[in-house]
Amino acid sequence: MGRTRYSLKTTLTALMAPTLAGALLAGCSADADASSAAGSAAAQADQNSRPAEELWSTKLNVVGQPQVKDGTAFVYVSEGRKLELAAVDVATGKVRWKHAASPGNDYVGNPPYVAFLEQVDGKNLVAFIAPGDFRYRTINEAWWPWLDRVQLRNIDTGDIVRDTGGMVVDRAPEVCRDDPAALCLSSTSERAGPGMRLEAGAAGLVPDPLWAGLPAGAQPMPGGRLYFYGEDAGDFGIGEVRDGESVWQLEAAAAFGPGITIGSAVYSRYLEDEESYLLHSDLKPDGESGSLDLATNRITALEGGTGTRLWSAPGTDCNDQFDTGPHKLEDGALLGIRCLTRGKAIFDDGEIASFEGLDVVIEGYGLLTGKSKWQLDAGADEDLVTGPAAANSGEDLSQRIELNGKPVLLDVASGKTSPAPDAADEEAVQHVCFSEGTYEFWRAAHPGGEAPTERSGGYLATSCAGGEGLRPSQAAVRDAGVGADGAFLIAYEGRLTAYKGTGRRRGLS
Repeated sequence: MGRTRYSLKTTLTALMAPTLAGALLAGCSADADASSAAGSAAAQADQNSRPAEELWSTKLNVVGQPQVKDGTAFVYVSEGRKLELAAVDVATGKVRWKHAASPGNDYVGNPPYVAFLEQVDGKNLVAFIAPGDFRYRTINEAWWPWLDRVQLRNIDTGDIVRDTGGMVVDRAPEVCRDDPAALCLSSTSERAGPGMRLEAGAAGLVPDPLWAGLPAGAQPMPGGRLYFYGEDAGDFGIGEVRDGESVWQLEAAAAFGPGITIGSAVYSRYLEDEESYLLHSDLKPDGESGSLDLATNRITALEGGTGTRLWSAPGTDCNDQFDTGPHKLEDGALLGIRCLTRGKAIFDDGEIASFEGLDVVIEGYGLLTGKSKWQLDAGADEDLVTGPAAANSGEDLSQRIELNGKPVLLDVASGKTSPAPDAADEEAVQHVCFSEGTYEFWRAAHPGGEAPTERSGGYLATSCAGGEGLRPSQAAVRDAGVGADGAFLIAYEGRLTAYKGTGRRRGLS
């Protein structure tokens, strides 16, 4: 990430185990219990601050986080502003191959994720957008060599199999839902266009048959066959294509509810087995500032093929703080989770700056009916509206979530909560802890946050009890790094380092 070299490996300083004052035992059972509890706490604290076992460390200035496929970590590497894609053996740290991922010596924006294409001959491919130097709404023909391009490379050797040439790609390419060997993407480029498909053996980009009949100027939406049309407020909405034609269109207000503006974010989820769509939005006021009644956010279910509204109700997706479904209950019913938000959001410079009277209720609901099944009061928990997305552990019907900053277990079927179990084992795969020496990485993981410690000598410990009971000189960083094949990969200040994975394997693959 371009930071000054500061190696954890050369500054491994063992923190002293906490010194606990001895207790006088007077034969009282209460004193004995207290002493036992203190001893257990001390032992746990010592375990939490134990250095993780380093497996290997490779000098690579990694941008972003690794993606792992079949024992190989794919990472973007920056030298100055030149971008490369490298394949690293997870077991040894050896760089298998490294090739340029940008057409020039400069790139703009964050490197995208890669997609993995399975080929019939076994020579699988890694696909990615090689970012160029320019991202403008109007493109000068002379700039084409420096624009985005999609590359397909042999996953074992890194050799280029396909290169699309200059274009503008709207979002990261994805493996086509109907063909694991093909890549689907959307582009505003005249040389490509929305709803395109790229195959290793084809002569070039071809229209994705899924999007045949897409109206001129419309853009595909992820999942299903929905598209977004229009640009001006009051004249935009969604539609669906099937069998080579647009079968219906719906104005934005009818699809997402009143209050929708062109600056709002809209989302869709396709429920394939039910042939229906779930729509929701994060509403924003017109202009860069203003206020918004949070209760106007809605979730709407539409029938695929007809656009008929099945139901519509207040709610949001709880800001990706946990798995909102679909959850299949024991009786076969499908249940979703939404958040009912009340109060006002005050916007400044296009983002939420503060709240007035925020109140949130988490609600379980029938996915096919929209009817409420249970409710859970969450108070003024801002994370459910605007906090960073969380990847909480848990089985499908038992979610470990944070409610007003406290970890609890949520029973999805009933909406009841219970105290979360000892986090030392449960959270080990979700957190890493940096003891001292954490300042810069913590800052990178929490933009705008107040880091709990300044830089000094330190080490990394992966078993950190979710940050509970840590000394003031330690910091827990949620989801920093990638786990795979028994290792935990951390991209930190010019090095990619693998540590021995701790805790249960769930969440590490």
